[in-house]
Amino acid sequence: MPPRIRDVSTVLNNSGINIIPSSSPVSTSSPVFLKSTRASNSSRLSQSFSCTSTPSTSKTDKGDINGDAPFGFSTPTLTKSSSESNGFCDQVLDYLITIRTQNRQILKLLTTNTHNNSIKAFELPDDLELTLPVSNLTDLRRLEEYLSDNTNLSAVASYLSGLGGRDPTTKTNAVLRKLMTNEFAMKFSFLGTRQKKGAFVELNARKVLIRAVQFACKDITESDIDKFTKDWLKHAPKRFESEIKRKHAQKHQD
Repeated sequence: MPPRIRDVSTVLNNSGINIIPSSSPVSTSSPVFLKSTRASNSSRLSQSFSCTSTPSTSKTDKGDINGDAPFGFSTPTLTKSSSESNGFCDQVLDYLITIRTQNRQILKLLTTNTHNNSIKAFELPDDLELTLPVSNLTDLRRLEEYLSDNTNLSAVASYLSGLGGRDPTTKTNAVLRKLMTNEFAMKFSFLGTRQKKGAFVELNARKVLIRAVQFACKDITESDIDKFTKDWLKHAPKRFESEIKRKHAQKHQD
C-alpha cells in the first residue's frame, strides 16, 4: 500500500513558506514557484541600507527558467528606505550645504584680509610725517622719536621688509638706502668712535633695520646684519662720489 501523502500547503506553511498564487491552474508539468516571506530578514536588510533606494530585483543561486528561480525560492531584495531614513538624509544634506556655504564665506574673508594686509604692509604709516630717506639731523630726530614706540617700529619694519634684495646683504643695503641718504650716512660710523661721527649702533634706525631684514630673511642674525651695516657705512663716501658724478653726467646729457 503506497504511503499517505500529507497536505503540501500544511507542510510549507509550517516551514514559513507560502505558495505564490497562480492565475492559471497548476499542472503536473509546470513547476510550482515558492517565495520566502521571513519578515525578520526583510526588516533587517531594510534597516541596514538606509539613505538608498534600490530597484527590486530577484537574484537566484542557480540558472533561471523564464526569469524565476527553478526551485521556487528567491533571495531577499532591497527596497526603498523608510520615510525616517529619507528625512535623516535630507537633514545631512542640509548640513553639508550649510558647511560648504560657510567655508566659501570664510575663504573669501581670509583672501580679502590677506590682500588688504599685504597692501598695508608695504606702505609707510600715515602718521609718519617725514620723507624717507632722511637727509639731516632734524628729520633723523623725528624718525628716532617715532620709532621709539614699538608699534610704530614694527609698522615701519614691515614696510622696509618689502624692499628689494635677493639675499641678506642686498636686503640690508636696500633698507639702509631707504633710511638715510649717502651724503647723510657719511656722518655716521657703526660705533661712532672715529672722526667724531655719530654712532649708528645707538639709533632706533638700527632696531628697525634688524627687524625689517629678519622679517624677510628668517635665518639671519643680528651680528650678520651689523657686519653688512658696517660695510655699507664705510663705503658711503664712495657711493656719494659716484652719485655726484652721475648727476653731473646727466646734466651734460640734458
